[in-house]
Amino acid sequence: TLLPPPPPPPPREDMQVEDGPSAPAAASPPAQTRSGAQGGRAGRRTLFHKFKNRDLLEFMHSQGRKRKAQQQGGSSGGGSEMSMLPGHTTVQAALDELREKNFLAMPVLGEQKKIIGILSTVDIVAAAIFHPVYTRHDETATEKLKVKDVRALLRNGKVFQTPVKGLIGITEESRVLWEYWDDGDLRYLTERLSRTAHRALILRRNPSQQSCMVTQIDVVRFIRAKLKEDTKLAAYTMQPLRKLGVVNMKKLVTIKETDRALLGFRRLWQGCNRYRDWSVSAVPVVDSKGNLKGTLSGSDMRGMNASKLELLMLPVMEYLKEINNSFWVRNPITVNLENTLEEAVSLVLDSNVHRLWVVGKGDDETKVIGVLSLTDIIKAFSKLDLNGL
Repeated sequence: TLLPPPPPPPPREDMQVEDGPSAPAAASPPAQTRSGAQGGRAGRRTLFHKFKNRDLLEFMHSQGRKRKAQQQGGSSGGGSEMSMLPGHTTVQAALDELREKNFLAMPVLGEQKKIIGILSTVDIVAAAIFHPVYTRHDETATEKLKVKDVRALLRNGKVFQTPVKGLIGITEESRVLWEYWDDGDLRYLTERLSRTAHRALILRRNPSQQSCMVTQIDVVRFIRAKLKEDTKLAAYTMQPLRKLGVVNMKKLVTIKETDRALLGFRRLWQGCNRYRDWSVSAVPVVDSKGNLKGTLSGSDMRGMNASKLELLMLPVMEYLKEINNSFWVRNPITVNLENTLEEAVSLVLDSNVHRLWVVGKGDDETKVIGVLSLTDIIKAFSKLDLNGL
């Protein structure tokens, strides 16, 4: 059986939802967050104030149709019918489906086909790396693990046969399911996605329409589209990141390229817990001199299965090659503080990544000094008062 990781601190009060994830849509009041119901400063007007959640859904549908037309046989992207995992689905089956669909998360159905939470690759990482065979060792002693220990895990732990419903709540983010009505104000949803959540559900007032999962990347795509319609807002984004102060400059949790992938995944989890910030869902991989070499994130668990579990014992760069069946590791996507916000938004979307590592200049152009995540980008536009432009 699985040994859950050390329980994170109890959720803050502002992490609660007013009505739970199982509340029937037709009978419950609007599923806004408590923080969303408080609104903002009087007279304040942000990019999102004039839009409803359904405007975002309509945008996602239009973008999905365009991507489908451009990619024959490919996924229609945002706005398509929402895929869900029955609660009895095994971890292995969930990993296979996440990889096949190129998803990082999927809603999980409980009894009576009600959504009980959203399972992400970070939940699976936490479940796997805190199995008893690993937790006998502290972080430093993890290097003492032998392949035979991992084989014992395969024989006795059956980690990949665990039902996914048992993983809901294993991370702080998945303990709370954020839900919003399609006729609700978009600013409440984006406020939440700028703080503690990567994704949320939009419920339909029309019972014949299916709920839709919205992610941070959907919101950033929406932002870029709206920049083309407002010259003042576009001018604002042409300023350097240094001047706007949107980059997260806190000390980052890193992993050395020679460390085992197992240690890297544990540091990913510990970094999330340390900062109580689930935008820290990746760690930069550096060499002995601190030069950036790669990125290890929860998505790098998607190709995992029982036969590949031993790969966790490899140095992290070798693991990334093997798990992705590649001879090379994708170069990390970077910006520096002189890049503009507009350049950063375009880079994160065009590169299909969830964060940009911020590096120095000159001799330090390979040294990580910060990170600009989707959370940071949404936060910048959620706080920006258009009245001041």
